Amino acid sequence: MTTPVHHAAEGTAQPPGARRALVAGSVGNLIEWYEFGVYGYFATIIAANFFTPDGGSDVEALVKTYASFALAFFFRPVGAAVFGRVGDRIGRRPTLILVVLLMTVATTLIGLLPTYAMVGAAAPWLLTLLRIVQGLSAGGEFGGAVSIMTEFAPPGRRGLYGSWQSFTVALSGCSPARAWRPCWPPC
Repeated sequence: MTTPVHHAAEGTAQPPGARRALVAGSVGNLIEWYEFGVYGYFATIIAANFFTPDGGSDVEALVKTYASFALAFFFRPVGAAVFGRVGDRIGRRPTLILVVLLMTVATTLIGLLPTYAMVGAAAPWLLTLLRIVQGLSAGGEFGGAVSIMTEFAPPGRRGLYGSWQSFTVALSGCSPARAWRPCWPPC
């Protein structure tokens, strides 16, 4: 167990690493939700490149694109349950690192995916699979980051530190309530 460091100017005890935990959790969450927003913003481009077979309808492709977008949201609770359990067993910090790496790898692979014109029907399936991985990791990241941020918070500031997780969702410009429209600039 660590001993809190007393800050005379503030009159409060600040656990070591409290600010670092707050920044790390907030930045990770901001980036993950920004990525969700970018996917929604570029839905028409994604639809044209991944969900439009020869002779396919643009509307049908856009519906499939948003279905893939929604699927990531459906897998968030599953990710929270799975990675919450993993976090309880091996620790929150290693689990948080794992889910952020999963999100990073999935996002990178989405950027490198070949289009429908290159690989055919495999393209939308691969994209959807990577969106599921992103949903799982976003679900695992949210709860784990809130736990770490509140555990490292100074006494009397757990609510403030935990609220940064929700604040960074809004800061990223993409809350689930406005996921259907462009996320930047946030309004």
